[in-house]
Amino acid sequence: MSVRLQVLAALPRLLVPDVARSVAWYRDVLGFTVCDVIGDPPELAILDVAPGQGLHLARAVDGKARPQRGEDGKGIDMYLRLAASDAERFVAHARAHAPDRVGPTHDRPWKMRETFFVDEEGFAMCVAGDLTGERRAGTAQLSPELLVADVGRAASFYRDALGFTIINLIDNPPGYALVERDGALLHLALADDPARVRSTHAIDGGHDVYLELHGVDALAEELRVRGVELVRGPETMEWEQRELDVRDADGHLLRFAEDQCFDPDDPSSERIGVLRDAPWRGVS
Repeated sequence: MSVRLQVLAALPRLLVPDVARSVAWYRDVLGFTVCDVIGDPPELAILDVAPGQGLHLARAVDGKARPQRGEDGKGIDMYLRLAASDAERFVAHARAHAPDRVGPTHDRPWKMRETFFVDEEGFAMCVAGDLTGERRAGTAQLSPELLVADVGRAASFYRDALGFTIINLIDNPPGYALVERDGALLHLALADDPARVRSTHAIDGGHDVYLELHGVDALAEELRVRGVELVRGPETMEWEQRELDVRDADGHLLRFAEDQCFDPDDPSSERIGVLRDAPWRGVS
């Protein structure tokens, strides 16, 4: 069966001291769905706000959470874009369950109504209600934010080496960028201190971003032609994912993974990014 190469989504990976505690917070406060919890006690959990739009929670081997927010409170770890009406309900649900973890809401010049959340470990998420009307109600896109030393260089690497499109480059010299390939969107933010540019791979051998796709072998061949070093793979894992690891220009480890059980002709397959029923969707 031939599957067209398509990058579907990009999921952040957060290192947390207690996976079970963090799972409960994202489930109960933000209404995420728990897709899988691995280990007893848990070593890894996969949660999503919509199919294919979520995050990985991994146990920090040294017991330390590593959020990207600086001491000044600036910086986020992920960005959740919803239709304005869905964002309003999402924020209302979170305020009702953890008001001290939800910041004020602001309408931004870039036509997003943004609210910042900080979880119990200090990881920050911006929830953006799309005021342009482009984001269809009932859909979601969750994207990682990565700190980089040089935004222009980083964005160019994603474009020239990894086949992404630069969809926004903010300021001159750039301090922020958005890069996209198919359904996967990443935010690149300029680090105010080079020491804050780091990969969790050095801590536990894991990835920084998990990119789900169809056609991982085709991607591997494309990257070879572009001269990109393949850190690992493609390799089929015992959990039926075929994985490929590469590094970006700042050393972040990107793990591309293809589900070996995927059947494009299965009508029961969930549609990526389409919101399921969730407690917050009933909040008015």
